[in-house]
Amino acid sequence: MQGPILEEVASAVGDRAVIVKVNIDENPKAADAFEFKSIPTLILLKDGEAVLQFTGLQRKETLVAAIGQVAGV
Repeated sequence: MQGPILEEVASAVGDRAVIVKVNIDENPKAADAFEFKSIPTLILLKDGEAVLQFTGLQRKETLVAAIGQVAGV
């Protein structure tokens, strides 16, 4: 359910952010590196560092606002 929302977020934010989906079943090292406790987990990174983390289904507006905050826009 989060996938289509992330596609909308990607369209809304344009080049201000890169949206990446990772299947942790196929990439367990990513889950270990960011200590995922549940799915979906969304992490906003800035300069390679996690700055915000969301757990559970998130609305487009919430994510776009968070990206704007992190990007300083």
